[in-house]
Amino acid sequence: MQGLAIALAALAAFLVTVPARANIKNELDVFINLDQNRDGYISAAEAREHRPINLRLDRFDGDGNGKLDLEEFVALVQTNDDASRIKTRQN
Repeated sequence: MQGLAIALAALAAFLVTVPARANIKNELDVFINLDQNRDGYISAAEAREHRPINLRLDRFDGDGNGKLDLEEFVALVQTNDDASRIKTRQN
């Protein structure tokens, strides 16, 4: 739950700094699905099975902590211009 609160707080802060986007909810949904341990980050382990993210994780990990926060994830998705291209597996 704390991770979800962190993700939502990050989203709120992020929305203030970027123009409105129609698919921001989809990006948040994908982020939450990928953040399996709900810590507010997508780790290398969580990204491992998601090739589009795994291939770009190092490039978009702006603070070098080995994982993506919501802002870094949204920047990654925006380079693809479509969060729906990054699919999550439903278990």
